[in-house]
Amino acid sequence: MIKSLEKHDSFSKRIQTYSDTVGELDFKISRKLIAESVKECFNEESVDILPSLVVKPFGVAELNLNIVDGLKSGQTLLKYVDLMAKTYNVEMPKNTPPTITISFMRKSAPNRFESNNLEQINNFWTICQQKLNARPERKFIIEENDKLLEDAKNINKELTKRIEEPWRI
Repeated sequence: MIKSLEKHDSFSKRIQTYSDTVGELDFKISRKLIAESVKECFNEESVDILPSLVVKPFGVAELNLNIVDGLKSGQTLLKYVDLMAKTYNVEMPKNTPPTITISFMRKSAPNRFESNNLEQINNFWTICQQKLNARPERKFIIEENDKLLEDAKNINKELTKRIEEPWRI
């Protein structure tokens, strides 16, 4: 029984470490990497927390994409756009890429920066992903995710067994 409690306590601590790392990656590290990439790709300094990434498939409907979630998905920009379009039931053009606009507030005048240069935005996306994937926190999250899921399943089985067969405790 004590061994089981120690195992659950250890699992709880691992979940907390995992959760803290995800939060740090999502809200600190990713934003810093994105700001560095904005400067590198667009020669601009953003004062926004995150740039805005908007997709206009036909110029009517718009998809506002979460850059951090998109980068974490590990997909190319256009594959992520396609996935989000399907998720939100937005029809994408068949033979032409959608218009994608990145925008942010910059330190210098004029204050608003916008670009719909797909090659430049794709380059920005790729650089962000490379920087994100090189981070040890990202590697830890990927590795720990599967381990935690497997351990959770085992703990669930163990608890189910204890409930169904309490005399074996």
